[in-house]
Amino acid sequence: HLLSRNSGKLQATQLSGEALSALAAYHWPGNVRELDNELARAAALATGMIEPHHLSLRVLSAVDSGEAPQSLREQVETLERELIIRALQDSAGNQTKAAIQLGLSRYGLHKKIKRYQLEP
Repeated sequence: HLLSRNSGKLQATQLSGEALSALAAYHWPGNVRELDNELARAAALATGMIEPHHLSLRVLSAVDSGEAPQSLREQVETLERELIIRALQDSAGNQTKAAIQLGLSRYGLHKKIKRYQLEP
């Protein structure tokens, strides 16, 4: 429906099976608006049939990872863990400097390090 609605403005109005599978694998946090934007972008790049290589890396990474979409809490925890690891690396393991970089108290950072089992 979204492709046919914009058929006068777009060159491609059909999806290959692989592209449709890739779109179905993505969890679409932006809902229909994000899907509409993704289709418009892919249709602008394609001539004829929309193939997987016309889709954004964001969508294709969901297919490549093969993982189920994470809940908001899981995504926040993953991001927090990665930021803590990066801050500890940037500060050569100095927790006080890493805490300052993250805007946390040293005690707060220490609790998060234990929670995410980041002890060396």
